[in-house]
Amino acid sequence: MPIRSRLLPIAASLLLATQVFAAERLTLRIGDQKGNMRAQLEAADALRDLPYDIHWAEFPAAALAGER
Repeated sequence: MPIRSRLLPIAASLLLATQVFAAERLTLRIGDQKGNMRAQLEAADALRDLPYDIHWAEFPAAALAGER
């Protein structure tokens, strides 16, 4: 069995292990029009206990896409 074939599973295992034990939380960046999405998610209590942080970027002068 070639050395590459033996090292590939070991390298993959190490890569996965570092992701599992990473101390940093991920940050999801969300662009929001006039705070509508954030208000709806907060009203639905959907932002509690998330496995990541959210960075909101508000676009107050954006064209409304979700309203009729």
